[in-house]
Amino acid sequence: MTVENKHLKENKTKIDKIVQESLEIYFNRLGEQKPHAVLEMVVNAAEKPTIEFVLKKTNYNYSASSKILGITRATLRKKVSKHKILFQKSFSEK
Repeated sequence: MTVENKHLKENKTKIDKIVQESLEIYFNRLGEQKPHAVLEMVVNAAEKPTIEFVLKKTNYNYSASSKILGITRATLRKKVSKHKILFQKSFSEK
């Protein structure tokens, strides 16, 4: 196993654990209420911060961001609109 694959596996394990712990809290707080659209809730909860993070890392370059995310630029634009992601470009001051 390469170092990169090891890190990917470790990160996936951490993310899996966080999702499971969060779902446990969610279900405990529901009490007698029935859960609804749980997968959509989890996907949306992870999708927005992931897109925001990648956009910031690429200085809001849609081409670079879409490649990193593994989606088309058109899909990225739709998701940015869906999640109402605002642009906060950082420019270096000299």
